[in-house]
Amino acid sequence: MRILYQSNAFWARTGYGVQGKHLVPKLKALGHDVAMFAYYGLQGAKIVVQDTVVYPPSRDAYGNDIVLNHYEDHKADLIITLVDIWVLNPDVYSQMRWLPWTPVDHDPVPQMVVDLAKKAYRPITYSKHGQRAFAEAGLDVEYIPHGIDTSVFKRGPSTKQSKLRLSEDTFLIGMVAANQGFPSRKCIPQACEAARIFVERHPESIFYLHLDKRPLKGGVDVKQLLDSLEFPNENLRIVDQYWRALGLPDRYMVDVYHAMDVLLNPSMGEGFGIPIIEAQACGVPVVTTDFTAMPEITFAGYLIGEDQYDKFWSSQGSWQVIPQVDAIVEGLEWAYENRHDQEIRDNAAEMVAHHFDWDTLVEEHWKPLLEEIEDDIATAKTGEVHFVGDVPAAKEPLLDWEPWLQSLIPESGRTFVDVGANIGQWSKALATHFERVIALEPHPEALARLTDGLPRNVMVWPGAAWSHNGKIKLYTFAHHSHTSAMGEGQGVGAGSAIGQIEAVCSAL
Repeated sequence: MRILYQSNAFWARTGYGVQGKHLVPKLKALGHDVAMFAYYGLQGAKIVVQDTVVYPPSRDAYGNDIVLNHYEDHKADLIITLVDIWVLNPDVYSQMRWLPWTPVDHDPVPQMVVDLAKKAYRPITYSKHGQRAFAEAGLDVEYIPHGIDTSVFKRGPSTKQSKLRLSEDTFLIGMVAANQGFPSRKCIPQACEAARIFVERHPESIFYLHLDKRPLKGGVDVKQLLDSLEFPNENLRIVDQYWRALGLPDRYMVDVYHAMDVLLNPSMGEGFGIPIIEAQACGVPVVTTDFTAMPEITFAGYLIGEDQYDKFWSSQGSWQVIPQVDAIVEGLEWAYENRHDQEIRDNAAEMVAHHFDWDTLVEEHWKPLLEEIEDDIATAKTGEVHFVGDVPAAKEPLLDWEPWLQSLIPESGRTFVDVGANIGQWSKALATHFERVIALEPHPEALARLTDGLPRNVMVWPGAAWSHNGKIKLYTFAHHSHTSAMGEGQGVGAGSAIGQIEAVCSAL
């Protein structure tokens, strides 16, 4: 198949970027022709990197204004989007065979997310929590988790002295987080306050922050926060901001994890949590929140329970949580008490390697899903024609008829054929529910109105199904650079109307 993969550029040192770095070549290895739409990480030119075509964004931050053009240019059979689904325009993406690979970091799943997922061809989420939450909302969603390179992120000797120039007696607390949004979804203020309390109790401890300390995109001013907490400089390390901006290699992160005694990740909610599994793959216990995706990927660590956090109603219209500072401190104390327990570390690494290795994920999840979609596409191209029924004329209101017709949509296939489309009332109304709408209308005046404001996935054929013997004259009309011409004598022959509709569909 021809696949368009939309996310951060696969060279970007972001969570999304790292997923594409591994997934795109593995999908290509399965025999698929994969191009990338990098809405982040590229500007101004279509380029080829590692034999992969990479498309740039235009003016819209997430590509809503240009993605259809990229889809058509690649002649894609489907598009996979790895980004929050709520930043995408459903009127645009429903015109494609759309597989949103989306997080669920609330409970329950926000209704806005459910409504968008309903517009997709095959929605996917990367946590079991997300799959359950969608099911509770009445939507069947695929589960495919994120992965890591377990040949790189794995157990190794301590790097405290060799790489970080710290004493082996140092207790190193690490936090790897994206500092954006307010309030901080990663609970950076609460984590810093808890670390401040902990280092006062244990002066041999150091808190390492791997994040952008500037308050960009509504994030936390980390310097101001640490100053307000009077955090001792001797107990603090922050990643070099310049080198972080350039993108630090995986080997650097592995060295940092091998020096850590615990990873602090007490989030308000996680769609997945890549640092959580990266750290555990390297044998580092974690402190996380018992909420959304975090408990299912916490194999060795301390879970902050329901009685230790407060619920928070977010702008998405659902719940997240804020862990109590004392609970985070308890988690750090647990890690301190168990700092010499190698069984905990070995178990963490083993569980991550078993569940989240890329080869396993592709073989068990992506390969069978894409094979199923290939069969689905082949069936759609040569499948049966289902006669939905008669609908009211264009002049009659849709209000009473639309619920009836929509109830038939799941059984209706991928293409909707509107025979006698008139001014296109039904074609336009149903364009968001089908990959393609074929509007047949031979009358010139109706055609002129039909083509006004058409969605991109509606193709006009100036023809008709004819239930009598004889020939009809059909008109030539060009739409979106595709010209469909049926001259006199090329009309559908005699027979029942349904039979001729089937003949038209076969021709399409």
